[in-house]
Amino acid sequence: MKKILYAGGFKLPDGNAAAHRVVSVSKGLQKLGCQVNFIQGKSVVNLNTLSSDTDIHREVVSKFSFRKISGLDVILASIRTRSNYIILYNYWSFPFLIILIFGFVTRKKVIADCTEWYGADSESSIKRVFKWLDSEIRMRVLHRLCYRTISISKYLHLFYGERSVLIPPTVDIKDKKWEISKNLAGKLTKFTFLYSGNVGGRKDRLDYLLRILSSQKEGKQCEVLIAGTTKDEFIRSHALEDLPVGYEKMTRFIGRLSHQELICLQKKCHALFFYRPNTRANKAGFPTKLVEAFTVGLPIITNSMGDVSSFISGPEYGVVLAPDTELNLKKLIEIYRPHRKKIRDRFDYNNYLSELEQMFK
Repeated sequence: MKKILYAGGFKLPDGNAAAHRVVSVSKGLQKLGCQVNFIQGKSVVNLNTLSSDTDIHREVVSKFSFRKISGLDVILASIRTRSNYIILYNYWSFPFLIILIFGFVTRKKVIADCTEWYGADSESSIKRVFKWLDSEIRMRVLHRLCYRTISISKYLHLFYGERSVLIPPTVDIKDKKWEISKNLAGKLTKFTFLYSGNVGGRKDRLDYLLRILSSQKEGKQCEVLIAGTTKDEFIRSHALEDLPVGYEKMTRFIGRLSHQELICLQKKCHALFFYRPNTRANKAGFPTKLVEAFTVGLPIITNSMGDVSSFISGPEYGVVLAPDTELNLKKLIEIYRPHRKKIRDRFDYNNYLSELEQMFK
């Protein structure tokens, strides 16, 4: 039996997007006959003990502890669980190198699960330089030394070539969270766009949608529900000159939600909106929010970047905005206000078992 140890910055069972990623990949691996364990804090957790209701006691472990920096936590856990495969999720380059050397010596195969590639930031600081250097060493050198790389996007898949297997974010369509529904936002009297995640920074820009709502008369029939970002965070992440006058009337801040609550909100809204610059970081990644919205049948309004346009292939899935093209609110409301949502299995992990199987060949 193949025994796999998964390590990285995920918060099990569903505390962040990283956790959703590694759990769904692991379910696929288990279906192929593998045994999967995770490192979580100071503990080793088996996949079979996990569910969306599982409450895992997370012992606080400093990122700068000797066990973390040296890779000793992974090495000892792999020995204890007798793992013959180690999967490192977006791991720091220095412990990554130590674990690679350990793998070569003990004939344990090290696999990289790669979901991002951030570059140098415009703001200069020693911390950012180190983060950039860490990322470049991991992406350009260490991943190429691995037995395989699991790539989340076509961009990364092409970059790593024949040693790469392409696995986008996946879900377990049989998980009960896709069926549960509850009212979180009250009665929606307006056409409601949902935005979820961290607004601003290197990923998403929401001011594009707000400017459209303020410039078209149909904008008075719309509102934007913002989940995962507070109003203070939103204001800090945007220059005031980028925001239209009266943007406060167009937005409603829901605050931070559990994963289950976010899925319920997606079922209720009329469309998901996100707009991302066509940067290397965005081309290398893959928006988890797209996968979740696609699965619950929520139409997606976004721009063309990365792998997005290959999944939004018709109006029933949403709209991909062409460069220099403004969103037509009137047409959008006519199409998607009466839209009936249904669960889709396009991203179910069972559809990617053959790709996972290639990882061992």
